[in-house]
Amino acid sequence: MKGNTGLAPSRRKVGNEVSTVSNQWQSNPKQQLFLYNYFEPTSKTFGNVFQSAVSAGYKESYARSLTRRNNKNMWLSEYARNTQLQPEHIMAGITSIATSMTEKGSTRLKGYELLAKLNGMVIDRSQSVSVNIEAALNELT
Repeated sequence: MKGNTGLAPSRRKVGNEVSTVSNQWQSNPKQQLFLYNYFEPTSKTFGNVFQSAVSAGYKESYARSLTRRNNKNMWLSEYARNTQLQPEHIMAGITSIATSMTEKGSTRLKGYELLAKLNGMVIDRSQSVSVNIEAALNELT
């Protein structure tokens, strides 16, 4: 529904009716493409806000504004808040950290360690043992 995204909730039309539910953000096609590029692990620009925005058709200046920590874009914050991360998102995020040349060596090493654990390559050697002391003493006497 083109033109609905910037309206106050009481003025948004859903079908032939006016929606009175608040926070009913509706993405436009450019936002949908950006969200796909940024959140989809198979995307070439996965996890990269700037490249995802540019590939979705946003101007570089707007793409740079999305990368700022104090970003005030409510549509992006709302989508990220409501998104449930799947295991492939987590694996892809850790992989990007482990293989990033801009991360510190210790951070990359931790990324590789997590990937090895998640893929079952590392066996956790710590075990907890429960011992009944009275039974053990009775066995000795």
